[in-house]
Amino acid sequence: MPDELLISKRGLRYEMFWGRKPDLILHPIEPMHPHIDIYRFPSVETKWFFQKWFKPMSHQYVYISGGMSDIQIPAVKFEKSDLSRVELTAFSNEVYKNSSGDMDMTSWWLSFLAYMPFRLTNDNVFFAPGHTISAGEPIIPNSAMSAFFFGITPSVEIKRLCRASINAQLMLQVVPISESERKLAEQKGPEDLINYFEENGIEPIFDLKRKPFI
Repeated sequence: MPDELLISKRGLRYEMFWGRKPDLILHPIEPMHPHIDIYRFPSVETKWFFQKWFKPMSHQYVYISGGMSDIQIPAVKFEKSDLSRVELTAFSNEVYKNSSGDMDMTSWWLSFLAYMPFRLTNDNVFFAPGHTISAGEPIIPNSAMSAFFFGITPSVEIKRLCRASINAQLMLQVVPISESERKLAEQKGPEDLINYFEENGIEPIFDLKRKPFI
C-alpha cells in the first residue's frame, strides 16, 4: 500500500516549491511499487520580477515525478550514489494530448520512464546525466522526436527541490530528441549533443513539434 502521509507531504512541498497547485496528478493505473505520481503545475502569469522567485519556471508547464526516489533503483549498486534515488522533471510551453484528448502525453511518458528502472525485465536500467534512450517510435504521431536525453534540471535550486521531494538525491530533466540526435550523442558523446543544442538554439524543453537540424 502507498504511504499516503508521505505522498501528501511531498505534494505540499512541491506546491510550496513551485508556488502553485498542480492542475493534474497522474496516478499509477494499478498498484505498483514504488508508487509514482506525475505532477503537472500550470504556467502562470507573473507581473513582477520578484514573483518569479516564488514561482519558478512560471512561464512554462512544469512536470515532476514523485515517488521514484522512495526506493533505490535496483541497477545502481552503490548505496551512496546519487543515481540511486532520482526524480524526473520536464518543462513545456504547451500540453500535448493523445488523439482522443483524454491523456496528457508528457505525463504519460514521464510515468513510463520513471517506472522503467523498477521493472523486472529492465533491472539493468538507470538514468544519469548525458544518458539517452530510444522510444522506438515517434513520441506522439507525426513528431520527429523519438528518443529522450537526460540532463541536470536547470534554472532551479536543485538541493531545495530534492528536499521537497523528500528522498531524491538528484533531479534529471527529460528532453525529447530525434533518432539522429540520439546517434550523435551515442557516437560522439553527450557533450557534442549539448553543443549541437546550443549552436542551433534548441531549448532543453519538452518540445514535440521542433524539427532536428541533423
